Amino acid sequence: MAAVNSNVETQVLEEPELAMTLAELLAEGRVVPLSAHGDLQLPISGIQNYPLEVRAGDLFITSEAGGLAEARKRGAVAVVSDREIATDEALGFEATVVVEDVPSAIPPLAAAFYGHPSRSLAVVAVTGTNGKTTTTHLVRAVYEAMGMRTGMLGTLGFYVPGQSKLESCFTTPESITTQRLMAQMVRSGTKAVAMEASSEGLVERRCDELDINVAVFTNLTRDHLDYHGTEEHYRTSKGKLFAMMVDPERHRKVVNVDDPNAAYFVAQGGSGRSSGDLRRRG
Repeated sequence: MAAVNSNVETQVLEEPELAMTLAELLAEGRVVPLSAHGDLQLPISGIQNYPLEVRAGDLFITSEAGGLAEARKRGAVAVVSDREIATDEALGFEATVVVEDVPSAIPPLAAAFYGHPSRSLAVVAVTGTNGKTTTTHLVRAVYEAMGMRTGMLGTLGFYVPGQSKLESCFTTPESITTQRLMAQMVRSGTKAVAMEASSEGLVERRCDELDINVAVFTNLTRDHLDYHGTEEHYRTSKGKLFAMMVDPERHRKVVNVDDPNAAYFVAQGGSGRSSGDLRRRG
């Protein structure tokens, strides 16, 4: 059965009044279908990957069959899946699209639907075993002191300036939620966002299609091996954030050089500017 999102993070999120056709969404997201049936010119008014959050006019994205009936009942007009959809399952949907891999398709489709909001924000993403929450709060405080409205995404919740803080059990929100929140930030006049980038979030592509300007590494200690299996996989997962830093004109790396893994993170991505701990040693 399809997973049901029990987080409260989406319960108070207002869907922006956006609409584009399914064909436009696939093209803008550069998602090439393996097969497609039905009317690809129908308008899409929302995008969801949890059936209980679907609203009328939404596109439902899923790898599983269990949520199709619920999504259809709630008004989904189209479905994107990485499995062939049986005729009886497709009944009630105006269009069905099969792609190679749903986890890879969700980030670009979400970014396309919400108009790539991260491109209009200064995005600082912080990774590391400890200190992510403290660092994001410090970054937000600095930006606010500079007169820049700043949002925040992390362990203690999600903050869109002008709205109440939203609670969540995710350190790094899922891609659709992140794009929706950032779109709200842009509409509210927000100029920057400080976010925590967890190793799980990076592995699960939750940071894909985000235009991140600054990557910050705090430290790395033995942790989360129940998820990653090995310390090397844990480090490599966090390194994915720094692998995004490829443009020396736009991207910056901030690394704690006191950590034994500092050189590894500096080496990821391009050879852009890096900053570290500048305390005098003696």
